[in-house]
Amino acid sequence: MAVGELTRRHPACGSELEHGPHEYTWTCKYDGTELVELDHPRHCSGWTAAEADLCVMLRQVHVTMLEKAPLNATAGVGGRFRLECSPAVVAGLAGLLLGPRRVTEVHGAEVVITMLGEGRWQLSEVSPPLSAGVIRQ
Repeated sequence: MAVGELTRRHPACGSELEHGPHEYTWTCKYDGTELVELDHPRHCSGWTAAEADLCVMLRQVHVTMLEKAPLNATAGVGGRFRLECSPAVVAGLAGLLLGPRRVTEVHGAEVVITMLGEGRWQLSEVSPPLSAGVIRQ
């Protein structure tokens, strides 16, 4: 399942910064563009440091891919990306998703579990293979 703005959880109050449970009377869109006063107080269960970091990662991956894509298009390169993540990052992404919990791609980048170290991730550009073939079974 691909991760997009419509398929992931957001904190009730709209703030994707780390915060504890609280009541709120003002809310905003997740990108912070619109602030609205509510008719009565509501409750937000909070947002953990890991959830906040995942939100930052998703934004950074998306922006990096968008910035790199025009360069690849002008060079005639396909522009494939791989998001290499520790198992904990992939598990965190699965918890941030709504719907099916298997994460195979993020904003079009293939997600691969690696042993980078706990909580680490990196976005890499994938070149076309130098050689390929099929082994008969």
